[in-house]
Amino acid sequence: MKAKRRNARRRWAVGTVGCLALVAGCRGIIGGDEPPDVSGPDPTGLSCDESAGPTATPMRRLSREQYINAIRHLVGGEVAADIQGALDRVPPDSLDPEHGRDYATQDQAVSQVHTDIHWDVATAASLAATNSPERLEALAGTCATDGDQGNDEACVRDFVRDFGRRALRRPLSDEEIAFFSEDALGSATDVSAASFADRLVALLQAPQFIFRIEDGADATEDDADLFPLTGYELAGRLAFHFWQAPPDDALLEAAADGSLETDEGFRAQLSRLMADPRFDAALHNLVTGWLRLQDTPEYAGLDQNAQFMAFANGIEPNDALGSSMRTEVERLFAYYARQGTFRDLMMSDRSFATDEALASIYEVPVWDGEGEPPVFDDPRRVGLLTRAAFVAAASSRSHPILRGVKIRQRVLCSELPPPPANAGMDAPTDADLVTSREFAENLTQSSNECSVCHDMINPPGFVLGHFDALGRLQEEESLYATDGSLLATLPIDTEATISITPGEETTMSDPASLSEAIVQNDAAQTCLARHYFRFAYGRTEDMDADGCQLRSLRDSLIDGTIEDMMMQIALRPEFKLRRREP
Repeated sequence: MKAKRRNARRRWAVGTVGCLALVAGCRGIIGGDEPPDVSGPDPTGLSCDESAGPTATPMRRLSREQYINAIRHLVGGEVAADIQGALDRVPPDSLDPEHGRDYATQDQAVSQVHTDIHWDVATAASLAATNSPERLEALAGTCATDGDQGNDEACVRDFVRDFGRRALRRPLSDEEIAFFSEDALGSATDVSAASFADRLVALLQAPQFIFRIEDGADATEDDADLFPLTGYELAGRLAFHFWQAPPDDALLEAAADGSLETDEGFRAQLSRLMADPRFDAALHNLVTGWLRLQDTPEYAGLDQNAQFMAFANGIEPNDALGSSMRTEVERLFAYYARQGTFRDLMMSDRSFATDEALASIYEVPVWDGEGEPPVFDDPRRVGLLTRAAFVAAASSRSHPILRGVKIRQRVLCSELPPPPANAGMDAPTDADLVTSREFAENLTQSSNECSVCHDMINPPGFVLGHFDALGRLQEEESLYATDGSLLATLPIDTEATISITPGEETTMSDPASLSEAIVQNDAAQTCLARHYFRFAYGRTEDMDADGCQLRSLRDSLIDGTIEDMMMQIALRPEFKLRRREP
């Protein structure tokens, strides 16, 4: 039965009429000392040639979060607090989801703004770290303040060697120690606060600090463009991926003693990183980019909208509301990423709301963040797709089209063409006494040009019709006029015929059935694997050249846990290699 079940799940979903290209998946095996064998034919169409090695990944600038974490790691929390104003000005990373760039780790660009702000941060940090004898001593040691000229040269070189190792994430060469000790300043014995501040600025402006440079090893014998990572480069990859922060002393020591380059030592460090609370940063960034949580509605200012306030009925629209919706999904994902499967995530009946407003929307107690989260009473509130961040809108009406687009694009990785130039997203008026579903149908079924794609987009949104624009369960849809008066109360129809796999249509009317169909199809597991690849490598996947990695990640997710998938990327041989770009 198990084999039959797996074979039934091995489907390849192909686009219809040029509108959709849904990627599905197949089975795999997780565990053992080696990554699962994913070579050979695959029904998803992902090619896999294990002998090909990794494709090229660009040299990567530290993301905003990684850069700020690196500064804090180097100068300490007290100094970082003093320069918070400068850190706040670090430019945000540029995202371009329409072209597959969903994550901060994919932004390689450096502008003059980056250069100027990096200089400002380095200058502010250097002055704050040396503005008192106590701080100077904490930075460079007692030799910087003891007045003994006999140890000044050693004091300077030791500082450059030790601080430089942490800043550049590897030991400095003799030439680099000489440069940062003397050549950059003109004196190898000056232990004044100003001189140490200058050395700090020089190290924090070094390209090897701002970029993740991986060029410490010679090319492999068989491929002049393929390079193994050194232990220190591997430490950097692990830390910046799993913590969004530089390697700590334990990782650097594992690189120094060679244990990180052994299977046992590597697995030990990988397990330690994933068990650390800092792993939450990677989880939050992954789910934010995967589901575009930054697009969650903002409610500030809607308290001046009579129509919305009548609809909200006691829920205060403010910045905190949208933020709590996003945070709840982050906590949901982190919870199951550490102890559950993809199906657990998609079918969860637990609330992770830690504030009164969102808990009241869910009609559950506030979760204190400890122990088991509260369970929803209504069986329709099931899984990821019914979370407020997924279904909410900054209006008094729900938006089934936008819900359907999010399911197709973000959960299933469908490639939707841009809407026709004459397409509109007109909002209902007081005269439109129809449900949100009926309005969407009238809007999108007026021509074959629209209906081709909306026959795929709309139905998933219709199934979620029992959730209003704040994510509350509703038995009927109440329509409000612009002055706040009640116009009508209309029955809701959530039944829809949905094709997750083209050619296989199912009629359903509840979120549990929709979520189960998505899980069974395996398209969503493939989609999440693709997003995780983008997050890990800082580029969009090549469905052919990166097929082995994608299949390995997807299969780990299907037959294991979310944590298995996240660990699997580091166990792939490509994680320990770098291919030079042409």
